[in-house]
Amino acid sequence: MAAFEKPLFTRILSGYTYLLLGLFGSAPMLALTYLEINRQPGLLYEHHGFHIIAISIAIAIGAFITFVTWRCYADSGEPFLRWLTLGFLGFTLIYAPHGLFTPLAHQNPWLFLLYGPASRVVMAACFLTAMFHYAAADAPSKRWRPRTWLIAIAIFIGIDLVIGLLAISPLRAAAWLRLSMEYTAIGLFVIVIAWLITQRIRNPLMVMYAVSMAWFAQSSLAFSLDTAWSHQWWLAHVIFAGGFFLLSYGVIQAYLSTRSFARVYSQAELLEEVLAQKQRAEETMVELQRANAKLERLAATDPLTGAANRRELMQRAEQEAARAVRNHAPPVPDSH
Repeated sequence: MAAFEKPLFTRILSGYTYLLLGLFGSAPMLALTYLEINRQPGLLYEHHGFHIIAISIAIAIGAFITFVTWRCYADSGEPFLRWLTLGFLGFTLIYAPHGLFTPLAHQNPWLFLLYGPASRVVMAACFLTAMFHYAAADAPSKRWRPRTWLIAIAIFIGIDLVIGLLAISPLRAAAWLRLSMEYTAIGLFVIVIAWLITQRIRNPLMVMYAVSMAWFAQSSLAFSLDTAWSHQWWLAHVIFAGGFFLLSYGVIQAYLSTRSFARVYSQAELLEEVLAQKQRAEETMVELQRANAKLERLAATDPLTGAANRRELMQRAEQEAARAVRNHAPPVPDSH
């Protein structure tokens, strides 16, 4: 009965853990639903100075985490971390004009608004690409190539220029472009989560990765639900920051431990590995005992006849003599 109850209890605990992860991952939806139900279209909080300060802090943190992620990649060589670095780098470079053009929000709101969804699409695309390189490794020579990073920086700056041209163009497609980018980002983040679920990766850092993707997707949803400066719009910033901080925490934990995302194990995996090592040690001990017994037999017998050799006979004689002394046996009389 006990053998049945233990796996059942373990399954219950695992189910409860997944439930908690699901609730935490979807927690922003509760706030989004509340604000959507109690929406007041005329209620805005337009504060350019606060927005510029918040975006400046976000850019500084993004640059710092980009560097930490790159250091992890340089040590481990995981392409997953290379694409994670590119995701953070792309977000930092493309998101920066969103704060820079805040003072122009009234003159040209699209010049101010389009950089946010563009940065999320680029980041989501990089994070999705990282999934296809999970647990792989780059050669040491490839990790330090500056060409890769210079090309990426040029591409991200080029995206900034294209977004700026689209914002000032007379095509009047900026509103549609903004929503399409938000929906694209949502789709990419959801694909990342689905991939992680289907692959059944129990790595705790990848669990953080999945939850942060869920928060990013919900932030894009929040951005698409209302206009700039609304409470829904500000909440979207907070949700995105929550996902970003969670993923940043995972990167720092990787740096402080193994400098890797793939070589960090969950408690269940560690327990399985310990049990496997214990079983292998026990099997090795049994084999060693058998080998020692075989060596003892080979040392005590003649290899051709199997009879005890002189060494074995002398050892047995010494043992019998010692036993006789202990038992006070009378001495054997001399036949001569």
